[in-house]
Amino acid sequence: MNTQAADLPSAPDAMHIHRGRMQAVLYYGRANQRITAHFGDAVIEGFRFASAFFGKGEFSPSSITPRGDGLYFRQELSGQYYQPLRGDQLEPVTRDNWSKLKMRREVSEECRLTYRAHIRAIDNGLEMRIHATGTDNVPIAVEIALRPGGQLEGVVPAPDAKQAFLLRDGHARYRVGDDVVQIGPGKAQHGYTQIRGAAKRLTDTGLYFTGLTPFDHAFTLEME
Repeated sequence: MNTQAADLPSAPDAMHIHRGRMQAVLYYGRANQRITAHFGDAVIEGFRFASAFFGKGEFSPSSITPRGDGLYFRQELSGQYYQPLRGDQLEPVTRDNWSKLKMRREVSEECRLTYRAHIRAIDNGLEMRIHATGTDNVPIAVEIALRPGGQLEGVVPAPDAKQAFLLRDGHARYRVGDDVVQIGPGKAQHGYTQIRGAAKRLTDTGLYFTGLTPFDHAFTLEME
């Protein structure tokens, strides 16, 4: 069955791209998804990433810029460590006074992290590039959410979740019937795919790239 353009959602805050049988929607404002892409019957349900940055590292861009045949995203995060109260400042912590006591705690080691991402159309699909810089050695995980029902090749199981897979290098292939989407090159510096503070997985089947900041990785989704 050929997937038609009518199968793709229509939204005023989106960019639609057609390249032969590849049809994609790039979302300006839909949280935690960014794309839906049909490579024939092989479907990418979404793309997102997160880092283990103070439990708030889910990518949620503060600026989105359409440019040419793609979208540019940017987000800046900050976090800090709160030191314990001492001496006569100490008092029992309750639900009612938690916020007040937190404001009295000294702050140290303020950290920053800047995300930048770019999604653009290429001849047979999409190219994505992700930058994360600022605080070093922060684990990051990139999720490519696959519509279940296909065969995923060239990957290894992730250690921390069912139906989560790592692409260490080279390219993965996701096949549904006669349709194949090639994804890569891969990157897997660690096995931590379910990042604390990240939103729930988009689908039951996820392909992951992982690394540590500073992180800079480009990859493509291409129809064979």
